[in-house]
Amino acid sequence: MDDHPLIIVLFIFFWGTRIFFYIYRPPSDSLDVHVIGKQWMWKIQHPSGRREINELHVPIGQPVRLLIASQDVIHGFYIPAFRIKQDAVPGRFAVIWFQADKVGEYHLFLP
Repeated sequence: MDDHPLIIVLFIFFWGTRIFFYIYRPPSDSLDVHVIGKQWMWKIQHPSGRREINELHVPIGQPVRLLIASQDVIHGFYIPAFRIKQDAVPGRFAVIWFQADKVGEYHLFLP
C-alpha cells in the first residue's frame, strides 16, 4: 500500500493551518486601533486618543490590530492595497490586522 498521498495531504493540511494562524493572529506588539462603523462613515480612535473619520493613519513597519464594531447595520471595512476586508456586525467585535511597509496613500472603501 502506498502512503505517499496521505503524507502529502497531511503536509498540505498542516501547512495551510500554519498560514491560517499566521494571518488571523496579530503579533503581540500590535498597535490597537478601535474602529466603529456608523451610518455612512467610520469613526476611528487611536490609543493616544486621536480620532479620525473615514481616514486611518498608521506608522510604517508596525503591526496594526483593528478592533471593529458597528452601531447600526452591517458595514464592510475594506482596504484593497493591504488586501483586508472585515465585516462589522452590530453587537459583535471583529479583529483584523495588517502592517504598512511603505509610505503612501491607500484608499479606505465604504462598501
